[in-house]
Amino acid sequence: MIYYFFGLNQAEARRAARAELLKMRAKHPEAPSFDLAGENLTLGNLQEVITAQPLIGERVIAFFDQISANPTMLEFVSEDVQTLVESRNIFIFWEGEKGEEFAKLVATAGGEVKEFQVLEKAKSLDQELAKLFAL
Repeated sequence: MIYYFFGLNQAEARRAARAELLKMRAKHPEAPSFDLAGENLTLGNLQEVITAQPLIGERVIAFFDQISANPTMLEFVSEDVQTLVESRNIFIFWEGEKGEEFAKLVATAGGEVKEFQVLEKAKSLDQELAKLFAL
């Protein structure tokens, strides 16, 4: 299964993705968990998580932090999105504002997608602060 969190409100999207990760770890404490971010976010590590699954248990929980930073990995996941959605493994992705195209793929394949927008009140506050600092 894929859980995909993205949007302009990056802080809330990331917070929700991390909360989902904690929830899944609690629900499946026997499942190994992998956090792929920064230098650990590689195509090789993703392939290892997927292929190692039969060796380490029935289910794997993997968290991915901004895969759009790695176009090769994004392409690989996009090509196999249906397989990943249908998998017993749990894939949790967090993406910033660039995630709309991949979100459509995940939603079409049956994964869970949550978009986080900046609240209108926050937008107006940002504009007011911009005016204040412009003076």
